[in-house]
Amino acid sequence: MTRLAGDIDIAAINPHIPRRVKLRLLEVVLAWARLDAAIAQFAAISFGLDLSVGAIIFGKMGVPDRVNRLRELNKQLGRTDNAASLKKLKADYETHSQVRNSIAHATLAGQLPDGRLVFLPYQSTGKAGVLPIDAVTLEDIAAAELWGKRLSISIDQLIDNHLQNAEDGFADHSAQ
Repeated sequence: MTRLAGDIDIAAINPHIPRRVKLRLLEVVLAWARLDAAIAQFAAISFGLDLSVGAIIFGKMGVPDRVNRLRELNKQLGRTDNAASLKKLKADYETHSQVRNSIAHATLAGQLPDGRLVFLPYQSTGKAGVLPIDAVTLEDIAAAELWGKRLSISIDQLIDNHLQNAEDGFADHSAQ
């Protein structure tokens, strides 16, 4: 028999999710979809690629791999401050992406009396007969949404600046 890991009382899970909570989950997914595209587009222009050509290379690549490539580019160009910033960005991304991944890739089982949402990711815990269970606070969900939106806006501004400079004849095809 398979059981769930963790100390959550399964009987306490209310399967009804309020509409406002569902809308918040949608906002997280949409914010992170934009973030994913923005990082891919930024990687493309950082390597001096047309956005359509960059999509071939960076379009299906995971965000941590994109950030690693950007870090390497900046290190090779001697931009150690940028490389350090990208290292922090990757760590922050990995922290906030745990919430996003639960929302996007796990079954939403319901809500606990304390407000946490219960997700059932279908993955191994490393123990036979045990599946994981994640309980995510609404505060963590809000933080992941806000972080994704803010970072997307910052990256979009970098992309817009680069594309405007290219139109004006001042394109610098190395990382910003």
